[in-house]
Amino acid sequence: MKLLSTVHSTWLLIHGILFDLYLCCRILWKESSHKLLGSCLL
Repeated sequence: MKLLSTVHSTWLLIHGILFDLYLCCRILWKESSHKLLGSCLL
C-alpha cells in the first residue's frame, strides 16, 4: 500500500509539471502567433 501511494503522488507531481508546461506552451504559442499575425498584417 505504501508503494501505491508513492506511485500515486509521483504521478500527480509529474502530471502537474506536464500540465504547467502545457499551459506555458499554449500561452507562448498564443503570444507568438499574435505577433506573427501582426507582422503579416503590417
